[in-house]
Amino acid sequence: MATIGVIDDRDEDRNMIVETISLANKEEGWNIVDKQPLKRLDEYPAWIGQNKICALVIDELLDEVINDGTAVDYKGHDLVDFLRNKFPTLPIFVITAHAGDPSLQERFKDVEGIVDRREYGRMYNNYVPRFIRAAQQYLKIFREELNQLSIFAQKVATGEATSVEEQELAQAIQTKLDIAYSTSSLSGISTWVNEATLLIDKIEILRKEIQQKLEKE
Repeated sequence: MATIGVIDDRDEDRNMIVETISLANKEEGWNIVDKQPLKRLDEYPAWIGQNKICALVIDELLDEVINDGTAVDYKGHDLVDFLRNKFPTLPIFVITAHAGDPSLQERFKDVEGIVDRREYGRMYNNYVPRFIRAAQQYLKIFREELNQLSIFAQKVATGEATSVEEQELAQAIQTKLDIAYSTSSLSGISTWVNEATLLIDKIEILRKEIQQKLEKE
């Protein structure tokens, strides 16, 4: 099931967001996964892939509460920077008591919204539909890209001709998914497309060899 993820170091704040999303989300039926900040930024791609996260809600001050004896050494805006390199289109919303923080405001262009926590508490019925719409759009595009990869691989497997444009599109989508989900369950389809691409290269080499022999005769 597609999921909205919530990252906050304070249990009470994280639970409040989960509860309000659940209340305003009864008919939509989206899954919600909440978690304290992961110890390292590079752990997020696997977590996002494994949980099928389609929108993420985070706090700015992620480094306040000690988790397992240690506090993380990054803030919400650092997480935004990291994720934007991996997931350029993943919807990210920041709900925080420090909405005016200068470092966070510098990332305003990189997120779908920066929301004051008190305002969210009063108006969550207006904000949750925005989370859902953004997640739905992200999921739609993601499924379309996977479908394009599947069609490409099927064409190769059945011996159908594939254009250079199709190959380039497939490789671009594969690269995007590899960067985002390098440690997730998408490795299977990545391998599939890799093998298909190699097969196309071999077929092209063989075609040229046959053409050269025919020209000599």
